[in-house]
Amino acid sequence: MVYTRSPWKFQMHLFSTKILRNGALVALALLSLALGGCLSSKRPLFNEKMAVTALGDGGRYQTYEATDIGTYKTEEKMNVRRTGQIYEFVNSRGISTSVSFYPLTDGRFAGQILTGSDDYAYVLMHKDGSAIYMHAAQCEKQDKEKLAALGVTFRDRQCMLDNVTDTQALFATLDFGEPNSKMEPDTGKEKSARGKSGKFRHHLRRRHRG
Repeated sequence: MVYTRSPWKFQMHLFSTKILRNGALVALALLSLALGGCLSSKRPLFNEKMAVTALGDGGRYQTYEATDIGTYKTEEKMNVRRTGQIYEFVNSRGISTSVSFYPLTDGRFAGQILTGSDDYAYVLMHKDGSAIYMHAAQCEKQDKEKLAALGVTFRDRQCMLDNVTDTQALFATLDFGEPNSKMEPDTGKEKSARGKSGKFRHHLRRRHRG
């Protein structure tokens, strides 16, 4: 799968090809977008014992990819299964990816993803009703001076987070921008994916002001 709409999505593709396990690409569209943000570490930033069950017991979801014109394109369906505090995101081909969530001070969640190469990648997750939004921060668009002060190092357009100790300050400093993808409970009915991400942008700005 090669993305041609924007340079960062092509960069996402190049990064995602590095997370192979036994030759199988972790092909979850939702998580591939997250990995494209290139926030990574060799060790987990968060202790899995502190993870919260942000998605309840999980379930079956329809996923959507944000487009360049502010709408969402329907992607694949996936099952989300909870084992203890950890979620397994399983796509239609049975490929599973482990994700855990940690509360942030603003009511949103940091998502910690175990990749196929046993590294970790990170996203911002926010819920709005039954919809779940994922944001992937692009390393090259961050304030590197502020991030360096928190222990972030930079390599090949990636933000390496292994030396970070204050995760709350890190996620407060990162600019995640608009959602890259979302997922909604699968009701078994076809649903329009033309929801505007601008509605969610307004919702976030109203929360930040208040």
